[in-house]
Amino acid sequence: MLELNSARLNLRLGMWLLTGIMLSTFVLTLLLLTGQCVKIHGLLAGLDTSQWIPVLGLGVLVLLEAILPLAALIGSALVYGRLRNQGIEVVIGGGGRNPIRLLFPVVIVGVLLGAVSYLFSAAIGPHAVGELGSKLKIAAMQSVIDNPDPLEVGGIMAAREEQINGPSIHWVGLLEKNRRAPTLIRAENPAGDWGRRGPELTFGKMTIWSENVRVSAGSGIVRLDPESLGFSMRMFEPPNSLPSVRLDRRDPHHAFTWHRRMVMALLAPLWSVFGALLGLLLGSLRGILCGAAFIGIGYWGLRLGELAARSSSFPPEFAAWLPFTGLAFVTLGFTAWWARRRI
Repeated sequence: MLELNSARLNLRLGMWLLTGIMLSTFVLTLLLLTGQCVKIHGLLAGLDTSQWIPVLGLGVLVLLEAILPLAALIGSALVYGRLRNQGIEVVIGGGGRNPIRLLFPVVIVGVLLGAVSYLFSAAIGPHAVGELGSKLKIAAMQSVIDNPDPLEVGGIMAAREEQINGPSIHWVGLLEKNRRAPTLIRAENPAGDWGRRGPELTFGKMTIWSENVRVSAGSGIVRLDPESLGFSMRMFEPPNSLPSVRLDRRDPHHAFTWHRRMVMALLAPLWSVFGALLGLLLGSLRGILCGAAFIGIGYWGLRLGELAARSSSFPPEFAAWLPFTGLAFVTLGFTAWWARRRI
C-alpha cells in the first residue's frame, strides 16, 4: 500500500506518469512509424542505407505532434489503473481528504507535456514536414527513373532535338516490327516536373504521325507515377510545412492549421486527466480501450472540421475548437461526477 504523505505520493505519481508516458510514446511511435513505412515501402526501397536514418528521424518528429496527446491518455490510464488496483483512492476518501487531489500530479505533467507538444506542433514539426517532403520527392523521382514501367518495343528508334528561334523541339522516330510505316513524334518544350500527383512529363504541343493516323495535342501532361504518390504527399506542403509564425491566417486552411496546433497542445493535459479518470474507474486495460474510442471521436472531429474549413462551410476557428470544446465538457463533467461520488 502506498504511503499517504501528500508530497511523497505526488512525487511518486509524477515519476510513474513520466515513465508511463515515455513508454507509451515509444510504443506508439514504433507502431505508427512502422505503419507509415509499410504504406510507402515501394518509395523507401529506393533509399540508400545512409538515407534511412534521417528520413526515419524526420518521420518521428512529424508524428510526435499526434503521438504526445495519445501517450498522455494511455500513460495516465496505466498509472491510475494501478492506483485503482491498490485501492488508494478509497483510502484517501475514507481518510476525509478530497480524492480530487489525486489528479494534481496528472494536471501538472499534462501541462508540461502540452508545452512540449506545442513546440513540436508550431515549430519543430513543420520544419521536419518540409524536410521530409523534400527527401521523399527526391526518392520518388529516383524510383521512377530506376524502376520505370516496362515498355517493350521491337524495332529501331531515333531521337533528335532542335531549337531555331523558338521552342525546343524534340523529334522521335520509331520503326516497329511488322509495320510498314514508321511512327513519328514531335513534342515542343518537354520537361520533367513535380506536380500535385507526383513526377510528370509536360509538353507544350505534341503531334504523332503513324500509319493512317495523325494525333495532335496543344499541350499535355504524362504522369510518371501511376500510384499517385505525389497526391498523398500533399501533407508535406504548406501550410503543414510552415511554422505557426509564417502562416497566413487570412487563408482558411492556414487559419485552421494555426488553431489546430493550439488544440493539439491543449489535448495533452485534457487527455491526461481523462485517462487518469478512466484508469481509476475501469482499470488500465479497459480505461485505455474506452479512451481509444474518445481519441477516435476527437481526431474524426478535427478531420471533419478541416474539410469544412477548407470548403468554407464553417469558420476555421469554429471548426478547430468545436471537437476540443466537446471533449473538455465531457472531461470536466466526468471529473465533477467522480469527485462527488468519492467524497
